[in-house]
Amino acid sequence: LRGRAYFIGQEHPVNLWQFIGEILTHAGCPPVRGKLPATVAYRLATVLEFLYATLRLPGEPPLTRLMVHELSHSHWFSHAAAERDFGYTPRISIEEGLRRTFAQQAT
Repeated sequence: LRGRAYFIGQEHPVNLWQFIGEILTHAGCPPVRGKLPATVAYRLATVLEFLYATLRLPGEPPLTRLMVHELSHSHWFSHAAAERDFGYTPRISIEEGLRRTFAQQAT
């Protein structure tokens, strides 16, 4: 088991944008409005990265090509190895985890 990485998660895939929406709701933030096609976002990120590099602006651009790629593709990770090697099973749902997290933040 030494040196192995394990994914810990739910038994079912989670839609990223629904999850982001739930986080925003719990945080009291407005929901995401509208959509930007990935190709347009990728081009914009390319321009921003170029400007930040050329003008030597501090920090990271507010949008990068990596961000666009990660936010425009589905990802699913299996916790089967953790279940097999450690007997891992999720104890609480994502919804309950968010509720607990934001309740803790409020205190």
